[in-house]
Amino acid sequence: MLRKATFWAEEGEAPLLQRNDGFLKPGDDVEGVLRLVQRWPELAGAKPLPEDFEWPAATAISEENQRIVLRDAERTFLGEAQREKLQRVLTAIIHRFGDYAQGLGYVTSFLMLTLDEASAVTILAELNENERYVPGYWKHEAVGFATDALVFEEILAREQNEVVQHLKQRFILPDTYCQKWFVGLGVHVLPFELLFTFFEGFLAGGSRYLFQFGLSVVDHLRDEVLRTKDAANLYALLRLDPKHRAITPELLRSIVARAPEFAAAVAAADLSVLRREVYDTKLRPRLEAARRSFAEAAKQKAEASDDSDDDGDSDDDDEEGEGEECQVCKEMSPELFCKECKLLLCGACHEGGKGGHAASHEVEEDWEEEATKLAELMSKAKISA
Repeated sequence: MLRKATFWAEEGEAPLLQRNDGFLKPGDDVEGVLRLVQRWPELAGAKPLPEDFEWPAATAISEENQRIVLRDAERTFLGEAQREKLQRVLTAIIHRFGDYAQGLGYVTSFLMLTLDEASAVTILAELNENERYVPGYWKHEAVGFATDALVFEEILAREQNEVVQHLKQRFILPDTYCQKWFVGLGVHVLPFELLFTFFEGFLAGGSRYLFQFGLSVVDHLRDEVLRTKDAANLYALLRLDPKHRAITPELLRSIVARAPEFAAAVAAADLSVLRREVYDTKLRPRLEAARRSFAEAAKQKAEASDDSDDDGDSDDDDEEGEGEECQVCKEMSPELFCKECKLLLCGACHEGGKGGHAASHEVEEDWEEEATKLAELMSKAKISA
């Protein structure tokens, strides 16, 4: 896209470019950046599309996914031509993967700035299907990501246990803050100057690089995190929100530059063993708890409702959409189920007593005791364990 003569006129103010920070400029010779990314398919071990590959029609995916793709294209690019290209690639990806998560849209749009559509698809396919990268991350029920978030917490506890305990006490669970790095691969978090370096490290090191990056983040922010008590500021810190006073360009440069220094800490962990352990001991019980809580909520709603059977079907459809986000702020991922409000809540809304909820209300205690998050995983009462 960067080679297009009218790109900057059309996309200079596009949401995707908010973290460009002047790294790529109109009129600049972008060939240096383009030469850098041309080796990314090879670095990822991406396999070329078959000669008989045909771009699937929009109708090859569900109507719901068509709406999501259109919405994501509209909030990523401003020009119609760029939106159509992104829709075409996202449709092909969803058709191949059979699932979708918003983070995948972020990564796709970033790759398309410097790569042709076919190359973007081949890289994304490798990232999604190769165990070395992020299989199970870009799903509505992202078990792979939730598992690795818990693995990250285990590794972090070996290096910074005081931080882990501090976060647990405040319901700051690992996949509520590392989602931006793991699922979104730093897009909309890191300035472009550093994002290209991040992608180089990730493509070369696979998911291990994500753990290294996370350790670097916490190492740099340790003292600030331990001084911070409220959930909102803790989230801002760990998500590298540039609006927070501590998140400076110099800090971000140091985090990225020093990420390779944590390779030994990650190498010391047997990721395969840890993934099995955290799933069996933490994630599976939480999914079962989520299923029970959703079933309880659905039952109580049904008993309290005078709606017709048709209206009940509509309620069921609504229930399936819940769980993707906190039912109070509609932004954060849910972590707790309030038995009094019958709502899913993020840690911030629980502590802040928002939406009529009070911190004194009884919540699902199983979810408080272990560090895990149910976002993306508990959107249906019938989630399989």
